[in-house]
Amino acid sequence: MGITPTDLDQFKNINDSLGHNIGDQLLIEASKRLQERARKVDTVARVNGDEFAILIEDLPVPNGTWAIEHFYSKKTIYFFMN
Repeated sequence: MGITPTDLDQFKNINDSLGHNIGDQLLIEASKRLQERARKVDTVARVNGDEFAILIEDLPVPNGTWAIEHFYSKKTIYFFMN
């Protein structure tokens, strides 16, 4: 099992400039996209503000780095807000 933290870069700027409603929509979309990347046995959780943690279950190799590398292989997630 492994836990990897992640956060949304510049999220405070989005909340401050576009408002909390847009920020909330972004958090919802981010959580959906993180969940899509996770395997069915993994858990994605919002920890605080713009911070998420991914609990990676059943790591198939001793150090499990391939699972984390696979999760972050497309690290940048772009959002286009209306």
